[in-house]
Amino acid sequence: MWEMYGEFLITFACETGWEKMLACMANNLQEFLDNLNSMHYFIDQIAFKSEMRGPTFQCESMGEGALRLHYFSHRQGLFPIVKGLVHRTARLLYEMEVRVSVVERSQERRKSGMVEHVVFSLEPDDEHRAGKRLAYKFKRQMNPISEVEANASL
Repeated sequence: MWEMYGEFLITFACETGWEKMLACMANNLQEFLDNLNSMHYFIDQIAFKSEMRGPTFQCESMGEGALRLHYFSHRQGLFPIVKGLVHRTARLLYEMEVRVSVVERSQERRKSGMVEHVVFSLEPDDEHRAGKRLAYKFKRQMNPISEVEANASL
């Protein structure tokens, strides 16, 4: 049920005028995930002036077409919302299907109290796994520029 709620949240946000802002956050899914902390800060502190402490995220590339997303929250048991949000965001904003699965779940003691740490594995569908579509829509790819291109930009 929480996963469906996550899918609903991103759909609702897009349908109520937030789609342009969300689309401007990043050029691909990895950049979007890298910007989640800033987005939560904006929503919590600026837009709604809330004292609530939102979750934090850390995204890492796992090489051959996979990402790993770390989710940290003081609120226990809400991680399925993230699974639904990521799955639906990939579809709505980046026109791709992504398989999202939980690979690790633990509790960590921090200065601010207990934190739930959930690690998600994100894998693109076969169409996005190979070639430039993956680099463009799923994750950052460093492209070395040639000397000719470097001189042309000067």
